[in-house]
Amino acid sequence: MPRLPVGQQLVIPEDVMDGVDKWMRCLVGFFPGSKMPYQAINNMAMRVWRAKGLESVATTANGFILFRFKNQANLQGQIKILPVWIRLKGLPLPLWTTKGLSLVASMVGKPLSCDEATHKCSRLEYARICVEIDADMAYVHKFEVVTPLST
Repeated sequence: MPRLPVGQQLVIPEDVMDGVDKWMRCLVGFFPGSKMPYQAINNMAMRVWRAKGLESVATTANGFILFRFKNQANLQGQIKILPVWIRLKGLPLPLWTTKGLSLVASMVGKPLSCDEATHKCSRLEYARICVEIDADMAYVHKFEVVTPLST
């Protein structure tokens, strides 16, 4: 294909657009805050949405995630289970264990994973945990933690 002169408009012919279907089957997502590792996103999305027809997960340079489904019917189907990152603040130090964090996170949803700083206990102002929530249930904004240390 010869190079076009500088300043000339590139017109894309219809036959080049044959593969557009795979992009029509994508759900676009974005996680505000710190950039999540691709492997963590892929693992969680596959665990939650594979049965709903999730085919692949791809990331873009500007932080958007493309979740591609096998067909548009899968994409249009109602997805009620969502992985969501939450921040749990003010946790007593004895709860900074896998078992303790999982128990506390279960007040919001099903615990799936935590970020590295939470796992290593290197940032204790809040725990950042990914939980699976049911979109039909009310979102939990606040709850009380009662421990033997509370009495």
